[in-house]
Amino acid sequence: MPQDEDVLEDFGFNNVLFGEDRTYLLGVYGGLYLSGKFSAEHIHEWRVGGILVDKIKEFYYSIPEDSRGQYFPWFLKHFCVLERPMTNDEAQQKLIATLYDKARPYLNIEDRNKTARDLKPEAKGTSYHLLAEVLLRISPNPIERNWYSFGFVTCHGSGEESVLVDLYQLLLTESDGSFFYEFHNRRRGVIQPATFTQFWKAYEAGTLIQLMDSKGLKELRSRLPFLEGFLSVPPAGPRPSVWDLKQFLEISDPMDHPPVPSVNVDYGFINCRTFEETCILMEIYGKVLKTANPLELHQACVTGDLFQFASGYVRMEERWRSLMRNSYPLKEVVESELEPELRSEVGSEADKDSAGLPSLLSGLWRFIGGLAN
Repeated sequence: MPQDEDVLEDFGFNNVLFGEDRTYLLGVYGGLYLSGKFSAEHIHEWRVGGILVDKIKEFYYSIPEDSRGQYFPWFLKHFCVLERPMTNDEAQQKLIATLYDKARPYLNIEDRNKTARDLKPEAKGTSYHLLAEVLLRISPNPIERNWYSFGFVTCHGSGEESVLVDLYQLLLTESDGSFFYEFHNRRRGVIQPATFTQFWKAYEAGTLIQLMDSKGLKELRSRLPFLEGFLSVPPAGPRPSVWDLKQFLEISDPMDHPPVPSVNVDYGFINCRTFEETCILMEIYGKVLKTANPLELHQACVTGDLFQFASGYVRMEERWRSLMRNSYPLKEVVESELEPELRSEVGSEADKDSAGLPSLLSGLWRFIGGLAN
């Protein structure tokens, strides 16, 4: 997705809420790029001349209808997003004002005028906030509680986070006839989604995995190897502190968001006397978690072997050993609690078919980025 603020404002990206709609708009521009007929200068001239919408329609109408793809039909319903530029601040205000609009009908009638904070029990309110984000194809921000509570913390990168958003969308929403639902329903069949009440109660009880499996989603959720172990515990836990470590690292703001006590003690941050030492530990664990199994890192934590474990992934300096000391080992905990979860882990790799995708996308990013010039 383009990052330049002028591009986001001038070419309609700020006029669509985050998630699927932005992807569709990008796909519309992608069609122009892939045709090889137009440069960024052409698109810029159309925008300045006030004819961008007309030119996009002209191009797609020149293609046989069955070859236009899924993005142009979306554009015909939403071309108004190109009529008036919207600043980032305006876009944020729009998102806040409309975040719950799509989610509200999922609530019981007596709850529809309540905010997420007003809903009781707490599990209902947090589930409502997640539903609102999923309906807009938004992944929670790592700073949000829901990023942790609903398992996004177990994902390795944005690709797995997108799979988890897909999973919750299929679990909670009916098909609208789009390619997304057609693709997934070919695999699992047409199944009625879970009700919102079923969802929040399963979340509260730690039975979301069973609910997913009952809706034909076992194959999809199994692509996320740590999700089952994480969601099979009620929101209050207990869970291995490595997940708190991972959230701390993702937020990456130790001044305003310091490590929680379990991370402080388990992973040695309590030993840090300076901000520099805190940053050293953050960098070490960040590098380790790029490739290491998080639960194996936690196993090393509770056996008091953090320095040795990290040495298998990072070129370590002896002076860091004291920073990584903790009060363990607790061998009994490892054997009774961690190993069963490790054994139940389901390994998966990204689809090999997407190997050529980065080069194609990088060209598209350059094309979109050039629109600002």
